[in-house]
Parts: sequence; structure tokens; C-alpha cells
Amino acid sequence: MLVHVDDLIPGMPLANAVGLKAGSYLITPKEVPDGLDPKSIDSIQRFATQIHPLPKFVDIEQTQITLDQVRSLLIDDLRTAMKKVESGDKVPNFFDSGELREKVERVVEKILANPEMAVAVYGFKNAFREKAGPLAQILDHTFRTTLLAVGLGIRQKLSLISLINLGIAALQHDMGMLRCVEYPRLEALDDMGVGELEVFVDTHVRHSLAIFDEQKMTLLPQTRDEIRRIIAHQHRINLDEEKSRSAAVLLYVANLVDEMIGPMPYRTRFSFTPIQLRVLGPKLGLRTGIVRVILGLVKLYRKNPLMWPVIVDVAEMFQMRELTLENYEDKLRGILEICPYGKKKPYPGLGGNALPRTVYCNNTDPEFTCEHMSLAQIVVQNQSGRMQQFFKCGTLTNRLGELNGENMEEKEKASAKAS
Repeated sequence: MLVHVDDLIPGMPLANAVGLKAGSYLITPKEVPDGLDPKSIDSIQRFATQIHPLPKFVDIEQTQITLDQVRSLLIDDLRTAMKKVESGDKVPNFFDSGELREKVERVVEKILANPEMAVAVYGFKNAFREKAGPLAQILDHTFRTTLLAVGLGIRQKLSLISLINLGIAALQHDMGMLRCVEYPRLEALDDMGVGELEVFVDTHVRHSLAIFDEQKMTLLPQTRDEIRRIIAHQHRINLDEEKSRSAAVLLYVANLVDEMIGPMPYRTRFSFTPIQLRVLGPKLGLRTGIVRVILGLVKLYRKNPLMWPVIVDVAEMFQMRELTLENYEDKLRGILEICPYGKKKPYPGLGGNALPRTVYCNNTDPEFTCEHMSLAQIVVQNQSGRMQQFFKCGTLTNRLGELNGENMEEKEKASAKAS
């Protein structure tokens, strides 16, 4: 298996001689019969860019020491991804509790304990090792999607076997992108029409399924079929099919959510179908915040008994259960329309990653006064990046608080009824 020079450790046995572009060999297996030592590793790393045929990669035997090192590296990557999620930097934090985080970590670590799975994910990681910038975002998306999907599975009380199948599918769902003709220039997707994007969606899913089949992982036939089904439904799912009533729904939702809110090497988003975008509007054809995504999912699936519990879990994981209130956006709009001067603005806005908690007056006239205006002020960053101070609207902020609180009452009633 190919191992990056930065990941080499003493004891790893060479599978083949390390060739150089000049046509000579840097080191052969016979020279290190007991595996690589610090001196040979240092030599390989110094000539890393001259290695042929693939710079910075060495062919290493798949022994236990190699597998242990690969697994350790992937666990480090997993924990780094979890810390990034918890930081709320690139995407909002969806670990609603430390207990959920620990359970998710244990499940994914168990998946990576499978040697075949570890080798597959490590190979996927290596595809982006020398790709600085946007392409590495695909790997980050894969880890976040896996964490979110497994978290949803735990909340939905899936069995451990089902959680593992879900995690395997999530870790492999985007591997097919590497075989698409658009790769590595994935920004080309931004120039595609609706039909072309649908072809790309279908093609990259089929490639992912083919890669999974080629790995020939040691799995029971029914397990293999279940994982294939989950991968196949990652972007498009027919909820009327009996077989879709599985963990496939969870990967579909987790993949949709993370791709919509997370950075990717392209601006366009194809998570929602063209028909769904006619209902939701063009803003959900591009990257947006979790608030707008949850509102879109609520609008589409409120009356679907299979999807609705999952959407509620997503909202709760992001601590935004308020958004599941029926017609939340319309009710917010109704509150804003109370303003007699048309100068109201919710903050944060619906396009971000935080619930609107305040309404402020956008009138910049220093002489302007209003009976609804509060003495409290709020600092808002405008489109040019400047920070501006505005007065809060006391009346509408209170109404917004009542709206957000109204759904909390619904939640308490639902919990009491369930218990």
C-alpha cells in the first residue's frame, strides 16, 4: 500500500524499491530487511519530491505495524474534525452533548479498527495530501458528514451494527468524485446547468459504489447490500420505496446538511433537487447557513412520518428546535411587518448559523425616534465588513422572544405526552 513519507515509522517493511526520477533506486527492501530505520526514513523524506512514480509516496507492505500506524493517523484526523466541529468555526457545532460526542467517537473508532476500512479511508485521505486549498475540503466534509450521520443514528436509536454500516457508507460516500471527469477542477460544476448537475450527481454516486465493490471488504451479503443502499441514496432518495426506510435516510440528511453549510471546492449546491428548489427558492442552490437549511427541510418534510423525526433531531443537535415550529419564517415576517416605518432587521439573519434573537432599527437618521425603540444598542457587521451600531426595537425583540419561546412550550408538551 502507498504510504506518505510523513507517515513512515521505523519497522515498516518496504514492499518495493524506492525509485527516483533519475532512474536509480534510493533504497531497496534488501537494504532494510528488518523494516525501515530512522536513517532510511530520513533519506526517503529528504528525497521525497524525487520519488518515482508518485512523489512523496512509498510502497509499504500491509503488515500489522503499518495498519496500526494508519489507524492511529486516522483517529487523530477524526479527533481533529470533532474539535473543529465543537469550535463552531467552519460549521456550527452539532454535538448537543458531551455524551453524544463520546458515543459518536466510539462508533467511528470501531469502524476504523477494521483494517480494510482503515486502508480505504487512508487512501482517500492521500488523494488530497498534496492538494492545497479547496480540494481538501472534500475530506473535511466526509468526516463531518460521518460524525453527523452517526450522531443522528444514535439519537434515532439504531443498533450498533446499523451505526457501523451507516458510518462505513458515510466515510466512502464521496470517493467516487476522484473518478469523475470534472476532478480535480470541481469549480467547473459552477458553470453547469440543472441537467448537467444531475448527471454529475448520478455519476459520482455510481463511481462511489464501484469503489466500494472493488475493495472486496469481508462483509456478509446483506451487510454489503445495506451499505450499498445507503451510499446509493446519499443525494437522491425515494421515500416511497420500502428499502429507503433505513439508515439511508440519515446519510441523505447528514450529507445534505453538511454540504449546504460547509465549505466545498465549488459554489453551487445540488443537495436539493430542481423540483425542491422551485418550492424553496434559488438561495438553497448555493451554500447557506444552517437556519435556512433547517427551515427548508421543515417546509419539505413536516408531514412526512419517515423524515420528520430526523429533521427534528437535526434541529435539536444544532440547538435550533425553535425552527421546527410550523410556519416559523412566516410568523417572523409577520412580526417584522408590525414596524410602521419598514426599518426593522432581524439579527442574526435567516441566512446564517444562529437563530435570530434580536430585532434592530435600521434607520440611520440620528434624529429618528420611535415609541418601539429601545435604549439598548447592538453592533452589526454590514456587507462591507464595517461594524455599525443600531438601536434594538424593544417591541419586536419581545415579540421575537415570544415566538422562540412558543416552540419551547410545544417541545415541553410533546415531551410530557411522550413520557
